[in-house]
Amino acid sequence: MRSPTVRIDRDQLRPVAGDSEQAQAVKVVARAHQTLIWERTRTFQRLRNTLREYFPAALNAYADLELTSTDALELLIKAPAPAAAAKLTWPQITAVLARHHRHNRSDDRPERADSRPGGAFSRASGR
Repeated sequence: MRSPTVRIDRDQLRPVAGDSEQAQAVKVVARAHQTLIWERTRTFQRLRNTLREYFPAALNAYADLELTSTDALELLIKAPAPAAAAKLTWPQITAVLARHHRHNRSDDRPERADSRPGGAFSRASGR
């Protein structure tokens, strides 16, 4: 149903101006930005699901970090498999965290980790 204004006063209404080129460009950029956000979300959901199946100890060890953080991603690059992660030493872990400006922070060493190298991964995987 049309508005009474449109039916009665049609001759007095101006046509709507089309979007300018700049407005069209903003729409394109906003649409691309939203698509990238959705793709990033899907990618990290896939990563989380893959880790849950293949490397659940990493999810437990990185619980204090967001999985999307550069800290967690760097640690995954450094030790992409459970065996490699179990061999990580605290100096190696803190070196990765220090590269991302997390040095000298009390929360660098997760509470759940035991004192031996790779302990967070070993304990979480039931070794």
